[in-house]
Amino acid sequence: MTEKELLRAIGGIDDELIEEAAPAEPAKRKQPVILFLRRNAKVLVPLAAAVAVGLFFGIRYLGRTGPDVQQAPPVLGTDSQTPGGTNDLLTEQPLLEYQGCYYSVTDDAQVLQRYGLPGELTEDLAGEHVCYLASAGEADYEVAEEETGAELLRYAPSDCDAVYLVRNGDRYAAAIFGNVIHYGDTNETTEFGELYRIYGIGSAEDIAGIVPVDWNRDEETGTPVTDREEIAEFYRLTAETPAVGNDDFQSSVFGGIDEAQQSEAHTKFADDTRVLRIETKDGLRFYIDVYPSYGWMYAGGTLSYFGIDDGTENWLQKNITG
Repeated sequence: MTEKELLRAIGGIDDELIEEAAPAEPAKRKQPVILFLRRNAKVLVPLAAAVAVGLFFGIRYLGRTGPDVQQAPPVLGTDSQTPGGTNDLLTEQPLLEYQGCYYSVTDDAQVLQRYGLPGELTEDLAGEHVCYLASAGEADYEVAEEETGAELLRYAPSDCDAVYLVRNGDRYAAAIFGNVIHYGDTNETTEFGELYRIYGIGSAEDIAGIVPVDWNRDEETGTPVTDREEIAEFYRLTAETPAVGNDDFQSSVFGGIDEAQQSEAHTKFADDTRVLRIETKDGLRFYIDVYPSYGWMYAGGTLSYFGIDDGTENWLQKNITG
């Protein structure tokens, strides 16, 4: 089993992160656990099955070309649908830590479109001013207390917490939600409802469609679900499902397996992945990993797992996996 397969098996890690993962010098400033894992992904591979925190779906997943300030972070998908495919999309990009979440800053057209954003970001997409930004070192952004040449703005077409605009001089990039931050607790959870809130989803009416897509999140692999009753049922089922922390998830799925069989078990788990693209009424997109044979879902950005009960299983069989 390769390192890439093992990273996929623990869940919540996009292909770009897996392709880019490499040892790095530890940051000098205080590191929340997820940022530490991002910067040391390869080093931690041998420990992944035991201490995987879901590493987060988005850290290092959005292609590079952001604002002029030295930057670095997030992205998804590769140019190959097969596990371990190469990734020409992803290079270093800036991260922004804001209100307990990590955001990736990018103006890469392919990545923007993958999240339902225009391929080119312009001033007319900018909403109200949120805060000023400064360099945080290691090419990242941080909130600035004084006025600077870079600022965080609301994204006017969808006034939610999933996407902001970053203006740096006369250039614009998007700050796209990557994940919530769990500081040090590898069993902390974030409910599905919080993910919906971040994307401005307050009811099923705010979801335009649910689309099965390939592992790279590029190609549709099934019929989009647009029936309002089916979408309402999916929203209700997921919003009511309690979150499970990574430690409890690992123990439940892999805890009873002999060490010699762990690699094979993780590979089988990764091979079971189905990906759902959730599209909001404002055109934004986010992704959920489903493991139907194992009875689990991973909600991108929450760093949490969700058990598939009988109602959810019936919905998946009728709309996705049947």
